[in-house]
Amino acid sequence: MEGGVQTMPEWLTWILSILLFIISLGVLIAIHELGHFLAAKTFNVYVQEYAIGMGPKLFSRKRKKGETFFSLRAVPFGGFCSMYGEDVSFEDGVRIPKERSLEGVSHIKRFVIFGAGIAMNFLLAYVLFFINCAAFPQTQYWSDVLEVTPNSLAYDAGLRNHDILSFENVEQLPGYNIIDSDATLFIPTGNNDSYQEKEIVLAFKGLSNTNELNFSQDLFLLLNVDKSDPNHWVLDSSKPTYPLFGDEIEGYKLSFTPVVYEGLNETEFDPNNALKLDESSNPIKRNVSEIEVKTVISSTTYVFEDIGLNAFKYVFQYSFIESFAAAGEDWADANTLLFRAVGGLIIGQGWDQLGGPVAILTQTTTILQDMGFGYYIWYWGVISCNLAIFNLLPFPGLDGWHLVVTIFEGATRKKIPNKVKNVVSAVGMILLFGLMIVVLIKDFIGLF
Repeated sequence: MEGGVQTMPEWLTWILSILLFIISLGVLIAIHELGHFLAAKTFNVYVQEYAIGMGPKLFSRKRKKGETFFSLRAVPFGGFCSMYGEDVSFEDGVRIPKERSLEGVSHIKRFVIFGAGIAMNFLLAYVLFFINCAAFPQTQYWSDVLEVTPNSLAYDAGLRNHDILSFENVEQLPGYNIIDSDATLFIPTGNNDSYQEKEIVLAFKGLSNTNELNFSQDLFLLLNVDKSDPNHWVLDSSKPTYPLFGDEIEGYKLSFTPVVYEGLNETEFDPNNALKLDESSNPIKRNVSEIEVKTVISSTTYVFEDIGLNAFKYVFQYSFIESFAAAGEDWADANTLLFRAVGGLIIGQGWDQLGGPVAILTQTTTILQDMGFGYYIWYWGVISCNLAIFNLLPFPGLDGWHLVVTIFEGATRKKIPNKVKNVVSAVGMILLFGLMIVVLIKDFIGLF
């Protein structure tokens, strides 16, 4: 019991997360296979089974006067829509005309059938992004807008809520947000209260998805930079940062002076009108004193004390109409990043970031606990895009392979023998399952 609110046991949280994960994954697969099913039915192609999951059947039923079995199988990872023309064996007495096979329809219709699952996953992603935008408050972290704790070191130095932090532009340090290029780190020498002074560059690199973002404990990086040549700074890559926690920083002190401009309003924030301006419409610089941060003991290790300086957490709500455009932007951003990621994998980059079901379960559980259900829905929208893009790859066994084969056969008017296609697809599926096993092992290793 904390603050009068009873928290859920961790084991129950994980059980609910696993169930929600299986349901969410099942929806993605069901929608994908539904695309194939609906397209096949539209063109009167015979569908023998529509299945969610793989392995032994747990449930299978066919509607009265229907021809398709709807099945639920034991392994919740995967699914299929078996159509006449894909090595389907019929029940005794069942006779289906060749015109109702995949090979009995035109190449254009066949292309639509194979591409419909991919299209449905792209559509589902947009729907999930729209639900997140329309139904849930949005959270945005602003790295340059400050949230200052009252009566803190930052407050005493003159910083105020919604002040705007000005970053130095250092061409030699791309990717870093430089807060103070002339900060000083005081390293104890062990001789009474004497210190060795070291010039340090205070910066941070990007924002992470957490509930609170504290500069002194989450964002600060202390960069070792050789500035002997004022026109060519060199980052010491052998030891680019000092640790911000651990016994090795006992007795350390950090001194820095940020450059900030006055925010328009301390209590409310308007992203389109955030700066206070003078009569000449220039931003007003805030007078800030030097901030000195000491290391303190926290739990069992040393950390830099909390100076009361945080990245601003902006919470807002889209209108129903605005949600359409916002969801479109999320959809475009997600696909752009994922296409780049897939391109990186093709040239051998980013394989260390590849994750499977265990990694997705761990990530989605953390998101659900820390970021809320809206962001959880958004993340499954990204996964739906991921599934669509993955299936676009022209690898044997994937939809992309069938699309390439269909285009080839339609363009050349030459049919690839079914035996060849089946063998190549089988080899591709074996390789894919092998990759899944490798990724699964990597996921489990990553847990420890």
